[in-house]
Amino acid sequence: MNRHFLIVKDNKDIKANDINLSSLEGFSIKPKSGLQYDGIIVSKLIILDNNFANKIVKRKIKKKLENYLNYLIKFIDSNDEDGESIRHALNDITRYKEIIKTKYDKYLEDKYKELLRKKIEVVEEEMKNKLLYMQMLYENYYKNNYDTYEYEETKGKSR
Repeated sequence: MNRHFLIVKDNKDIKANDINLSSLEGFSIKPKSGLQYDGIIVSKLIILDNNFANKIVKRKIKKKLENYLNYLIKFIDSNDEDGESIRHALNDITRYKEIIKTKYDKYLEDKYKELLRKKIEVVEEEMKNKLLYMQMLYENYYKNNYDTYEYEETKGKSR
């Protein structure tokens, strides 16, 4: 028997009201803090204020984008012979763009969405360039090392 309450504080008076969580529209998050309070267990937090939700979503997106940038810088500097990790990152960033469109779109301003789209395109383009560069190196390596051998056929009498 789970009951949900909304606690509102008005001028030192605390009121607890029964609410229906499915009727609330807002940005929902699960708290990561392991802090325990006496008698209070928080499993889901719904943010109803759009300005506050906007700030939280921006912070969340910024953190993830910085992770992608660090990942990109790490692979641009390294000489990884196989492009599988970059392909994986490209797939991941494509998936991340779709998550932003579906999950966070209604909480972000149009101006910020356009800026974010441009940033993600730059990261994606750099990853694609690195992948193309690695493929060219791979092709040139095998072309130079394996196609230059000359084979001499010896002709003789077949019996």
